[in-house]
Amino acid sequence: MSPLPASRRRRRLAAVPASPPLVLIADGHADCGETLALALELSGWQVCAARRGEEALVWLRQATPRAVLVDARLPEAGGLHIARVLRANPRFDATQVLLTGTWFTPHEKTQAQACGVDGIWMKPFDISALLRRLEQPRVLRTLRQQGN
Repeated sequence: MSPLPASRRRRRLAAVPASPPLVLIADGHADCGETLALALELSGWQVCAARRGEEALVWLRQATPRAVLVDARLPEAGGLHIARVLRANPRFDATQVLLTGTWFTPHEKTQAQACGVDGIWMKPFDISALLRRLEQPRVLRTLRQQGN
């Protein structure tokens, strides 16, 4: 059997679909988490959901998502704690961490920035705007620390 010509090999490789990007939604409110999960799945994302902070941390030991949307007031381990854990591990340097919630104090916003959170999203949020944000690559932590 003769090998395929290079042009046919390229076409064959190009036809293999890429796996969908992975996102973790960690939200203690079932309705909010399920609605967001459905919207992201319909937009081509692979979604994993956690209802408690410890559940999210266990899942993160096994996978490296492109993005984590975590409620600031998630039961057991809040969003800021999860952000600190992610930013302490170089495996998550390319993972966007978006903190969600219905309200934030100025102190919480300052803490979020210090933990390396990539954005704060007030609920309810515009799904289209969120999808545009998730498609953007994350600026690596080392560049942020240098002030670039």
